[in-house]
Amino acid sequence: MASIKEIVAYCNREGRNKIVLSGSHIDELQYINVGREMASILAKEGVPYPSIETVYRQVFDGFYHDDTIGRYLAIENLGILFEEELHLNLHNIFDQYSKDQVLIVQASGEVQSDTFYFYDNEDFTINLHGLSHIII
Repeated sequence: MASIKEIVAYCNREGRNKIVLSGSHIDELQYINVGREMASILAKEGVPYPSIETVYRQVFDGFYHDDTIGRYLAIENLGILFEEELHLNLHNIFDQYSKDQVLIVQASGEVQSDTFYFYDNEDFTINLHGLSHIII
């Protein structure tokens, strides 16, 4: 099971980004359900359809603070981000949201050659090249 101690040890090392990939929840942290939040924003009736960048920013611009690890954004249920129609550059999003805070991604998958395979699916990948990250 992933722990805060592993994240703290990682955060104390040098690195441009702080990305933590975890296959399980870390009980002490609060998570944003990306799929639910994005769907909720997109489903609002009577509201002009926002750009997808506006939608993901509304979701990702929220953050939490933990006394041990500091400012962080913990996300789960990120399958919607891989929707081809959205044309999201997940490398850039992960880069942007892991510079000033710890980005904790709870998702099943594996990393091979700096590529994260979401649910081990070759169609759903994130290029992690150049992004500091750990898997816990």
